[in-house]
Amino acid sequence: MNRVQIIQQQRNIKLIRALITKHHSRNIRKIKIALGAEYDIKVSERTVKRYSAIIAKEDKKIIAEKNKIKNKKPKIAKPKIAISDNQVKDPSGKLFTLPPGNSILEIQWGNQGLIYWDKGGGIWKYSSNHKPFDKNKKIKKIPKIHSNNIFEFDDI
Repeated sequence: MNRVQIIQQQRNIKLIRALITKHHSRNIRKIKIALGAEYDIKVSERTVKRYSAIIAKEDKKIIAEKNKIKNKKPKIAKPKIAISDNQVKDPSGKLFTLPPGNSILEIQWGNQGLIYWDKGGGIWKYSSNHKPFDKNKKIKKIPKIHSNNIFEFDDI
């Protein structure tokens, strides 16, 4: 489309929008007759239909933006819970109370096994090897034995 056609199309769209609001109708034939009667513009029904589709699409965008602004909820800051000295959060955020004395807090963590809270270091550690706990660690699957024949060398 060249520049003159774009300007003419935008002008016609504005006129059709004005007619829709004035006559409160989106009937294509009524709009075509009104364009001819009020503005002496002769366009085909197909063109009026195309222009009204453009108008409807623009209206949907405007309504969507208004609804987005209207439905936007303000962010509410969650109050932080004060943790006392005898409480600790596990890696998922669940709150635990530390046992009194020299007792240790030990919990099961999925397939990774038992983990415990190290009071001195202030971190979670594995019970099996006392290494620091890694929440993102992937578990290695135990390889399957492909043979069902179990024998000892003394049997040979």
